[in-house]
Amino acid sequence: MIKILKNFIYILTTLFIVVIVIFLFKNTSSPIKEIVVNSENKFLDRYQIESLITEKMDKDSIIKNVNIIEKNILANPFVKEIKLYQDLSNKLIVDLVQYQPIARLVSENKKDFYIDLHGNIFPTSTKFSERVLLIHTADNINFDLININSTDYGKKIFTMINYIINDTFLSKIISEIDINYNKNIIIYPQVSKQKIIFGYPEQIDVKFDKLMLFYKKILPAKGWNTYKTVNLKFKNQIICDKKS
Repeated sequence: MIKILKNFIYILTTLFIVVIVIFLFKNTSSPIKEIVVNSENKFLDRYQIESLITEKMDKDSIIKNVNIIEKNILANPFVKEIKLYQDLSNKLIVDLVQYQPIARLVSENKKDFYIDLHGNIFPTSTKFSERVLLIHTADNINFDLININSTDYGKKIFTMINYIINDTFLSKIISEIDINYNKNIIIYPQVSKQKIIFGYPEQIDVKFDKLMLFYKKILPAKGWNTYKTVNLKFKNQIICDKKS
């Protein structure tokens, strides 16, 4: 009796698996009824993403060539991750992640790029512009065009960017920095008229602590328009140059 029951369960299980396989095969062989795009509408909108999928293939060929399509879409400079799959209602689901910029590099030779959360560098777009920290660089300053962290100096700049954007106060007052020919940094704050001479991007936390001291202690006592420059370059010093 037990043996018969085991055989019966085995037959039912086998039949169930066969039915599921047939169903899945039939489903993946069915034509795509609709394309559903899950992505932020930033550098690429839904229509552009759909165009990337269908420009070289008709809907009937998509599922058979998913890997090729994903590879082609990843070649787009705004696409970080992509996954395509067909659901049970024969919809093509597109899960696409676009790069998220945190800063923008603008050089004197007119090259213009974004930097994302992981240091990846990607081009700007005529369709969409993200309001992020602007970094103006002299034309002799070169960064790796794949990832800013590929060089020691790039790592220092990336560390500084993250320090600024992750600080509630600094992210509000600093919208623009300059990198000069000597790789020294000048900060132009939004809320005051002072030019902040930061120097080489090292001891970043110490220098920003001095800047916070300047804003919290010196400016309230001396007045917001008293100084034209604030120099943070030197150890244990804040050198403030008064307006003439």
